Amino acid sequence: MAYIKIFPIKSTVDHAVKYITNPNKTDSQNLVSSFACAPETAAMEFAYTEEMGKRNNMDKGDNLAWHIIISFKPGEIKDTALAQEVGEKIAEAALKGKYEYVLSVHTDKDHIHCHLIFNATSFVDHHKYHSNKKSYRRLCMLSNKICREYGLSENMPTGDRGRSYKENMEYQRGNSWKAKLKFAVDKTIWSSVNYDESMICPRMVARVISSSSGSL
Repeated sequence: MAYIKIFPIKSTVDHAVKYITNPNKTDSQNLVSSFACAPETAAMEFAYTEEMGKRNNMDKGDNLAWHIIISFKPGEIKDTALAQEVGEKIAEAALKGKYEYVLSVHTDKDHIHCHLIFNATSFVDHHKYHSNKKSYRRLCMLSNKICREYGLSENMPTGDRGRSYKENMEYQRGNSWKAKLKFAVDKTIWSSVNYDESMICPRMVARVISSSSGSL
């Protein structure tokens, strides 16, 4: 299962990329990959593509990049290479080769997850990527399809049939590990002042996973 969250980056693209490629979190950067750019110079390459978009009077917007967090069900993926492969498949399916991106797998904690930062401006046609309910649902459905191909459980609540009655009741009560993880991720990202303290607070997520593991 891949739990998907997407957030805009309006500044400090370089700082964001440095965070997700931190050697201490990515097995000395062995779990870092990229498309149409180099991780070391991604911020500059993103900026160049954005400038080309402005010169061509393409879509306007404040977002410089987008940050997707792909969180896997605790214990479902233990092979970091597999996590990276799944993350890359999701990136390829969602971005269709039109946006530069940097992807990493974080292994510094028990909770394996991917970070994907991609340019908000396409280097192919210079159009901006716009995230809304429709695009988010499409992203989750693509993730579900890829997870099924790898024998992984699916994300909620984007399946064709939605949640089961039991899953829905547990989610509404906040008892499910997915609801608890969503709360932890949302709270840490939006309450953090320092970027290094956000993007999934390890201690909080560890507590959530530990407290909910008995009900999985």
